[in-house]
Formats: sequence, structure tokens, C-alpha cells
Amino acid sequence: MFIRIIQSLLILTFVIGVTGCNLIGIVPGKEQLPEVSALTPPNLPDWIEEISPLGDAKPLQQIRIRFKEALIPLESLDNPEQESLLQKFELTPNLPGHFRFLTPRMVEFEAEKALPKATRFQVTLKAGLADLKKHRLDKDLAWSFNTEVINLSNLPGVNPIEKTE
Repeated sequence: MFIRIIQSLLILTFVIGVTGCNLIGIVPGKEQLPEVSALTPPNLPDWIEEISPLGDAKPLQQIRIRFKEALIPLESLDNPEQESLLQKFELTPNLPGHFRFLTPRMVEFEAEKALPKATRFQVTLKAGLADLKKHRLDKDLAWSFNTEVINLSNLPGVNPIEKTE
């Protein structure tokens, strides 16, 4: 009799635990990000000074594009009308955040959280992007970068590699 009560309590606890996970929204994983192909760093036109990051990047590294000349007038820095120009900047995969002007010559992607590890990103400056001196992109300019890989260590059953002298 006592064993039956214990078994019933264990089964009841298991059932409540499993259904409790569903009630509070615990799901087995997140949506997978789309795959991005690796691109070689582009040859920058003379009027684009710097793009970053290139190659491998840290999760908190900022995505920035710096131009030699202003894209917008200084007095328009906080003007919502500049939003249409920011549509010429694209990040793939799409993450929560937005591109914004830091200065009239610098644009940054402001992410809502750190970039996920072990992910390749592509930044695209779309054709038609122009500065105030009438320099213009005739075609899209894109590059890719990777965030750092996930390193697993101290896994059970795996012997560390011994150093030989």
C-alpha cells in the first residue's frame, strides 16, 4: 500500500513537471537563423573609409560603416526623415535592432542584445546609397563576418590532449 502511494506521487510529480513546462512556455530550442555564405572583403569605393567588423568578431563588437564625407547634414542627425536613408543598410540574418547615425559620417547597427556566437553575418549597403558630395553606390556592396565559435571543454569521457615534449 505504501509503495503504491509513493509510485502514485512520483507519477503525479512527473506529470505536473512536464505539463508545467508547457504552461510557462519552456520550449526545446530557438528558431534557427538562416545560413549566410562567406564573402570576401570588398574593394571599397574611395568615398567609404572603413567597414567593420571583418573576419572574426566578438559578440559585443559593433557593426560600423565610416564614410569620408557626410551622408546627412549635421543638423539632421536626429531627424526622423533620415530613416529612409538607413533603409539602404541591411544585416542578414535579421536581428532585433536597427541601423542609426552616430555622426553624419558614421552609421552603426545598434543591436538589442549581443550577437549570437558561432554565426556568420552579412552586411549590405544597397545600391543608390549616396553622400552629400553625390558619391553613389551603383550596385550593392556586401561583406560577411563571423562571431566567435563555441568552445566545449571538460566533456565527460573525453581525454584532454596531452602535450608531448
